[in-house]
Amino acid sequence: MDQRRHFRLSRWVGPPRSDPTNPPAPTPPGGLTSWQRAKARVWRRAVVLASGATLVVGVSALPALAAPSNPEPSEDSKASVKVLVFHGPAAQQDDPVGPAAAAIKNLGEKNGFRVDESENPGVFTFENLARYRGVVMLSAKGVTLSADQERAFQLYINNGGGFVGVHDAARAQAESNWFTGLIGTRPGTGLPTPEKVVEVTASGENPPNESKEKLVDGNTNTKWLTFQPTGWVTVKLEKPVAATRYALTSANDFPGRDPKDWKLQGSPDGTSWTDL
Repeated sequence: MDQRRHFRLSRWVGPPRSDPTNPPAPTPPGGLTSWQRAKARVWRRAVVLASGATLVVGVSALPALAAPSNPEPSEDSKASVKVLVFHGPAAQQDDPVGPAAAAIKNLGEKNGFRVDESENPGVFTFENLARYRGVVMLSAKGVTLSADQERAFQLYINNGGGFVGVHDAARAQAESNWFTGLIGTRPGTGLPTPEKVVEVTASGENPPNESKEKLVDGNTNTKWLTFQPTGWVTVKLEKPVAATRYALTSANDFPGRDPKDWKLQGSPDGTSWTDL
């Protein structure tokens, strides 16, 4: 693509084994004798009686157990289901992880499960994760699990552990194909790195808070506004670039002010323009 320095944007609102050392006596061809049959019945009866006596003795030998009166349940029995809520350092997150964790704890109190909250990736060991029915991951900006920690997490999931990822959790472990498969998809790559702008002109603006410079300051919380139905803005870059992509973000106050359609043009000299 041609190098362009100027850009213009217009928008419209089995059996047992035998003992070889002591083999059993051979059975006569006609089967057991009367004496052998009587002896067998005696031994069978003795075995049954002995077994019964052993059972009776065994039962009688057990101490009597009194049922406890109003036992006090332990903390673990009160909440046998535990959930781990993990997020990065709260001050570094764009998502409100504090209120989110509090909301999950409130759900636990109402529905009988216990919630542990942590921002320490050291909790990702198989022995520790095995204590939890599920892991809820919130935004984890600034935290990356080590190879061993992710391996423990993967083993936990493969053994039936539960997982819920909330909002910016989809940005965690950005280089991990396994984690991408776990959450199913990734958000967009975000805004491209802006080029350095040295000059801005516009058909109109609303200074001081909605001026033309706000359009190119890289801050999605600021905005440019022109009150006319059709407007244009021209930016001059520090050096010529080949435009491969661009991004626009809408303003944050009133949907009716969002551009309905627009045209992006490029120019090598600021005079002759080509639609991009």
